[in-house]
Amino acid sequence: MASDKAIMSMMMTFREMWPNRVISENTIKLYYLILENVSDDDLAGAMVDCLETCKFFPVPSEIVERIPSKDDPTGEEAFEMCLHASNIGELPDAIKRALYNIGGLSSLRERDLIQMRRAFLESYSEMSKVGRINRNRERAPKLLAQIMKHIPLLEASDG
Repeated sequence: MASDKAIMSMMMTFREMWPNRVISENTIKLYYLILENVSDDDLAGAMVDCLETCKFFPVPSEIVERIPSKDDPTGEEAFEMCLHASNIGELPDAIKRALYNIGGLSSLRERDLIQMRRAFLESYSEMSKVGRINRNRERAPKLLAQIMKHIPLLEASDG
C-alpha cells in the first residue's frame, strides 16, 4: 500500500517538475484511489522513471504502467524463453532488445552458453521494465531527499 507521504511526495515532486500544472484536491484524491495498492518502493521507482521520461505531467496510468507486474519475466525466466524460442518474433519486446544487444537468437546457439547467459541477463536488466524500476528504486530515496529539501524553499518564495 502506498503511504500518504509517498503519494504526496510524488505529487509535490511532479508539481515542481511541471509548475504550470494545476493540481486540485479532486486530482489528488483520484491519484490516491488509483495508486493505493502500489507499494512505496514501486511508486518511488515509477516516479523516478516518469521524471526521466515523461514530457508532460504523468497521469495515473503512466505511473502504473511503469510498475512491473507479477507477469513480467525475471531475467532467468526471460533467458529460458529465449532458449526455447524458435524465432525472435514470439518474444516480448524487452527480451528482443536484450537479445539484439548480445547478437541475436542465433548467438545463444553458437557461443558459450554460460557467457551468453551472463551477457543476456545484464542486457535484459537494462532493457526490461523490471530492471529499470529496480534501478530507480535504489536511486529514489536519495533523489527524493534532495528534492524535498528544496521544495519548502520554493513554496516560501511563491508568496
